[in-house]
Amino acid sequence: MPCHPFRIAFALLASAGPLSAWGADTLMDAGWAGSGTAVATGYQTGNSALDSSLADLHRTSGGKIVMISRQSDHDGVLMWRLHPDGTTDASFGGGDGVTEPEWDGGSFYPTSSLRRADGQIALAGRANGGSGVCLLPVAGTNFNGSFGDNDGCATHSFVVLQEVGDRESYSDLVNLPGNALMAVGFWSDDQILITTSGLGISGMDANGDPLIGFGVNGHVSLQWEGLHALTPRATRVRGGQVVIVFGGLRYTPSASQDLYAIRVNMADGSVDANYGVDGLARIHFDGVGGGDAEVSVRDAEVLTDGSVVAALQLRGAGNLEWVGAAKLDPDGNADSDFGNVGGRAWFRFDELFQYERVGGMTVDNQGRMLITVTISDTKYWDNGTELAMARLGPDGKFDKTFGDFGRWRMELDRAGVGSKDLAASTLYENGRLLLGALSDGEIGDLVAELEPTIIGFKSSLFRDGLEDPLLQPEP
Repeated sequence: MPCHPFRIAFALLASAGPLSAWGADTLMDAGWAGSGTAVATGYQTGNSALDSSLADLHRTSGGKIVMISRQSDHDGVLMWRLHPDGTTDASFGGGDGVTEPEWDGGSFYPTSSLRRADGQIALAGRANGGSGVCLLPVAGTNFNGSFGDNDGCATHSFVVLQEVGDRESYSDLVNLPGNALMAVGFWSDDQILITTSGLGISGMDANGDPLIGFGVNGHVSLQWEGLHALTPRATRVRGGQVVIVFGGLRYTPSASQDLYAIRVNMADGSVDANYGVDGLARIHFDGVGGGDAEVSVRDAEVLTDGSVVAALQLRGAGNLEWVGAAKLDPDGNADSDFGNVGGRAWFRFDELFQYERVGGMTVDNQGRMLITVTISDTKYWDNGTELAMARLGPDGKFDKTFGDFGRWRMELDRAGVGSKDLAASTLYENGRLLLGALSDGEIGDLVAELEPTIIGFKSSLFRDGLEDPLLQPEP
């Protein structure tokens, strides 16, 4: 593999008192990594990372930081490990803290990851043309060969791939008790004159074998007449159930693109018929940019009361991109007290920046949503990008104690003016925000920033869990 230099950078910004929110959010912590920025050199990630960005961040039991990302040819993953103080862990990889575990089973396209309670990292994605989950020990550089049926991966197929348009992939993972996993994804079967699609859900034990009693041989396949299901995201387990949220294009009785959700019983993979209407919740995003919106789910989280919030990518009239959010109550109905109207919210950072891509979301124990976004003024981001964040309160309105009236943005330009930096993921740790980002610049392909501390912010709720107690199925 070509060894062109790239850099990964973390910056830690310390908590401040009740000053201007903007000023407090832009202070560097010079004590982290010696200057507030840690740099690593190693492998080339390439522009492909911009198409399907992945920059997941995990904390090991010893406090080290591990970053998971994809590489330029879409096979395998990249790993980078740092000490708790932000310095590169030279004992990892080739002495530069960076390594590229190779999967001998074929092509692998990772889409998401999580840390199991035993410290190993599970990766979801597309493997050998099907759906796959692979296990990657944090302390090693190879896939766990004892997991699954294919060199450390558990590979499955929900459709028989016959046409060019046939496609399937896992897109998210959930921790279950005993190091078991639930994988959720989608499949699309391109038939003559019609394309059918649906959701694929799998339960697998700690060894990657089918979870006994879950669906049929560990798998559940769901589809709804006239509904084309898009990439799903899953919440953590609560009350023995998992909520799966996805965008969908409905063809009948009339065409509409909406947000959908189902609630699945962890024990057997069955759908809770009491959720939403006959087991399917729906929110229609009308009025976005003057028309109906295309809806894609970027992240979802269950709250302590059973409500679910989701970060969304919306595209309204004129093909403008919008940042969206939605909230479903514990019964799967739109929360009428959230957002602009009917459980929905949407906004843009800047009318001059037409392209605004939602990267991810994290939620605190007060129900506040922090959404990461990448913005640019051209479709192909020719003039570079800015990293942006917005924090919404439990009511779906801007939290004006954060940044500039609930919003914050910065231009990294780590690789020079015009470089493309993508905000891909966030995690809170003890009141500090860990932001994962990708870059395609000339001197840097992969960038991650440990960004500003939020004034007075405390958190006990994490997307996939960084502390062992939070990896349990119940909050």
